[in-house]
Amino acid sequence: MGLHSSTRYDRASPESSMQLFSLYAAVNSALSSLERKDRQTNAIQAFPESVSEASTDSELQRQQQQVPQSVPPAVLFSPSSIPENPKKRKASFSNHQDPLIAQIRETIFDHLNLLLKKGSATSNALCNRIRDPLNQYNQANKLVTISYQHASVAQKSYGAEKRYLCPPPLISITGNTGSILGHSFSVQLAITNEQGQHSNQVSENFAERQSVAFRSLHISSSIAAKAKSFNLNIDVISSSDDVLAQMVTKPINIISKPSKKGSKNRVSNSTLMSGAIISLYNRINSQTVRTKYMSVANGRFCLRNESWTPLQIRVYGASESSFHQPIMYGSQVVLYNERSGIVSDPLYIHRVDKDQIAPDDGYLGQMHRIVLRRGQCNNEPNVLKPYANQQGMDFVQPLFLGATTAQEKSTTGDMDFPVELEPATSIDESGSIRVSDAVCWTVIGISHYEFSMMNALNARITQPITPFPVVETSPKYIGETHSLELLVSGCTPKTQVWLGPYGPLAYTRQETEKADENLLIVSLPYIEVNTTNPWTTLPLLFTRPNGLIYVGKCDVVVR
Repeated sequence: MGLHSSTRYDRASPESSMQLFSLYAAVNSALSSLERKDRQTNAIQAFPESVSEASTDSELQRQQQQVPQSVPPAVLFSPSSIPENPKKRKASFSNHQDPLIAQIRETIFDHLNLLLKKGSATSNALCNRIRDPLNQYNQANKLVTISYQHASVAQKSYGAEKRYLCPPPLISITGNTGSILGHSFSVQLAITNEQGQHSNQVSENFAERQSVAFRSLHISSSIAAKAKSFNLNIDVISSSDDVLAQMVTKPINIISKPSKKGSKNRVSNSTLMSGAIISLYNRINSQTVRTKYMSVANGRFCLRNESWTPLQIRVYGASESSFHQPIMYGSQVVLYNERSGIVSDPLYIHRVDKDQIAPDDGYLGQMHRIVLRRGQCNNEPNVLKPYANQQGMDFVQPLFLGATTAQEKSTTGDMDFPVELEPATSIDESGSIRVSDAVCWTVIGISHYEFSMMNALNARITQPITPFPVVETSPKYIGETHSLELLVSGCTPKTQVWLGPYGPLAYTRQETEKADENLLIVSLPYIEVNTTNPWTTLPLLFTRPNGLIYVGKCDVVVR
């Protein structure tokens, strides 16, 4: 198939044609066997949201501020393997169209650089043609993002005791919230078990805040009596008590106590993998009031009383093929915060049993009690060294990440305390190492959800903005019909599908076994690409009649 070039990408006349579309790098493995008959022709690459520009492990070793990323997206098939379509459907933007469609397209154009996946290694011809592109701090930016993060497991309470969710669920609502949610709104959280029983709701006001940790939620004995899991019900309520959004998390498993260490050849549901998102907290004498959460602030790791930061843990120096493999005790790992880009020094991970470091056997698991030991110091960058207790500290002796200073301070509020490097309590003649509570950490996996949207019409939203359209599985490209197969939940009957500013696209809708999921067969346009700058990236979007635009969290790259 030949490539049709274009030198203009302004809004009045961007007619286009394209032969291929795809969305996720792992889609349709059978296509990978097709030969590339013409290496000079264009190829399509898929960039799902979770994949960013790759970097090698050697780069990480040379510069600690970088963490190796996921493998780059694969070319799914050769353009020469798809026959020419004699009746190409060219995408065009008519000046005589529905005003709502025109306004949606205008909004997409204005925000195209923000809608595209962050960190993409592409230059976008459409985006580059936009004058004065918006950024995330621009007042004209209409993008609103709702995210919530919570522990993937929790411990049940017994009798009158209250075991609070730890770390506490964290709700963040950022961006131009007034355009969709109003200038004053609250968020309510409640626990619901498998039998439909509800706990008391906890409400927090977001009038002057963008992020709130819900610290008072706990699993009562009645809720957890016969339940193996529960869900968090999240409601966003306007100042006039209208329900703006209703969300339900996936099941959170209830455990009575942390699992025992597993053998080397046993991986369970509680095993944590390299690349997992976790939370770390320190607690003295098992007292809830003496809990400190590891966070990231001002370019460094710190400890806080109330809020916490999700961290990625992955094996240091391992190849990309080991991503999502279990973490063995005794391994060297790094902690990484995606938002700030901060990465720790390499740390050896060991399990603690009765205040003594246990032999390195088995895999890291949910709610295990661990220590993180600093390795031999050398000339590599060190983001933890500024927190050392004393100058000229001897790094040859075992040193562990600790929270002594934070635990000694009795303060209210959410102050930042240093993460320190501290020695062991004692080392006996046999080499057994005893440690204090101040250097012991509980590790727990984190579940994360994020939804972004815009209000194209700037009109007051009176109907709930949920359900959010979510692509549930890897989309499949159908070459014979030049269409895309999408399994989507939360797709209401009047939902429209867009590919960047191209839309609404025609599609057929099929029911599935699940009531909230539909199979969409979307007819794709043909889009011209610019031969002088052949990279064109388009985000998958969903729109509704009230002018809301939902980000599909997937980019399509054409080159």
